Amino acid sequence: MKRVNLGKPTATIDEKMSRKKLYIDSKHCDSLKKDIAKQLDVLDKSFEQLSVLLNKASYKKLFREDYNAVALQCSKKSLTQSNNFKTIKSNLELKYNDDVKMALINNLNERISYLEDKLLGR
Repeated sequence: MKRVNLGKPTATIDEKMSRKKLYIDSKHCDSLKKDIAKQLDVLDKSFEQLSVLLNKASYKKLFREDYNAVALQCSKKSLTQSNNFKTIKSNLELKYNDDVKMALINNLNERISYLEDKLLGR
């Protein structure tokens, strides 16, 4: 059976940005989060349909013998990707809410530290 490699996903953050001090504007990010969730749904359904179509084509012997195995492997990989998108979508909401809460807590902590320093004359 031939091995199929879809590559590794990569994402980079600009060198000038600090991961610890990224600002979250929850008023504007809500619409972006909804768009991301919608696109993840589209990807999920597309990969699921691709898996079904590859399975049907493979079992109806529409491919040559050596490509039939590749089609089945791609079908399994597509189904796995579909499940990954479902997981990513479910985690998106949870992690986003956690990040918004942590940003609020960090802002409050910084404000408290600033006020303490001002009161104590530092």
